[in-house]
Amino acid sequence: MDEELLKRFEALGIHRGFPLKGNAENHTCRITQSIETAFPTGKFLEEYLHSVFTLDHVYRSGYLHGKTSLETNPEAPIYAGFVNSESSISHTQLLFLDVETSSLSPGSGTLVFLVGLGYWTSAGYHTHQVFLNEPGDELSFLAYLDDWLSRYPVLVTFNGQAFDLPILNQRFLVNGIRSEILKRPHIDVLTLARRLWRKRYPSRRLAFLEQEVLGFTRSEVEIPSWMVPEIYVQYLRQGEIQYLPGVFYHNEMDILSLAGLFLYIENLLNNPRTWNGLSAGEIYGLLIEMERQNGNIENLIAFLNAMLENFERQQSDTPESAHLWLTAGRIFKRNEMYSQALACWEKAAQMDSIDACLELSRYCERNRHDLVNALAWVDRAIKILDAQPGPFHKGHFTMLSQRRLRLLSLMGKRRQSNAT
Repeated sequence: MDEELLKRFEALGIHRGFPLKGNAENHTCRITQSIETAFPTGKFLEEYLHSVFTLDHVYRSGYLHGKTSLETNPEAPIYAGFVNSESSISHTQLLFLDVETSSLSPGSGTLVFLVGLGYWTSAGYHTHQVFLNEPGDELSFLAYLDDWLSRYPVLVTFNGQAFDLPILNQRFLVNGIRSEILKRPHIDVLTLARRLWRKRYPSRRLAFLEQEVLGFTRSEVEIPSWMVPEIYVQYLRQGEIQYLPGVFYHNEMDILSLAGLFLYIENLLNNPRTWNGLSAGEIYGLLIEMERQNGNIENLIAFLNAMLENFERQQSDTPESAHLWLTAGRIFKRNEMYSQALACWEKAAQMDSIDACLELSRYCERNRHDLVNALAWVDRAIKILDAQPGPFHKGHFTMLSQRRLRLLSLMGKRRQSNAT
């Protein structure tokens, strides 16, 4: 944040961590400048008592958010695993949602004062921002939002499960509105991002991922999230509109980045053959996500076959790579494709995966009745364990030793049986 901007905020009494005196609900609204001055293309909705101000933008075909296009076929169904539904859901049935609040700590006195909504039509991707201009008319603001929410079967958020939806539901309850917002089908992109980028990136914050994944950098208009609540309070206290455009910009970029990340992840899940440039950790996350969501298994198997043929040189000998091959082998096994499963486990075993050695030992014993090789794989696992002792060494060693003794016993019984 630029030092000059910080000084201007301080002149208004806005400081990092500045404690508000009372709740935003209790502040008397003394607006001396019209919000329409800051947003000439926005409008008040007269039927909602002049308390609801809206601002709209349309991002048409060709718009790139960083290096990522927000263009999609609105009528095309979304990735089937995203929503547990008997019928397919199209992109036009999604409503992207992000809220700004009067406090960073959710509580009974925290207001939702700005809600960004995003949706697709044939004209492109639309953002519709709804602003609470008069806290005393919050009921009108929420009634308008509830009407919007009811039009779309599926909500899409970033951390909405923990923040956006509960706080909106709380405001609905306080105002006597019976909302089904917590029961609605919901896609939380943060959950997907955590599974996909848990090991690759140090942060899964939206602002971080939009730079690293989407290649998008926000302009100097951006207001950091920690300043947003107090800028709203200053608007209510003094009618200060100078920094509101930055708040609206912050909210709108969240809605755009949310859609961009959604499309990016959806494309990966729909097109596994595009995974070539991804890290082993990312591919592992996608495999787990596709399996968890019961997605397109045919696509997944086709990708895994291609990975066996082409990806060997791209995957380094790391624990993540070993885990990837181990998981790929288990997916092949569940689909009764044993030759491919063995090939994957052998790759993982070459990277010192004890679990892969055990899978190979079990297969040799149960499927081939080959006790000699079953024992050889257990010995290989023990050798790997001895070279890399850790906190679970004792438990692993006990299990492997017991398996080794059992195999030796079976081999002895087989020799006796053959002798007679």
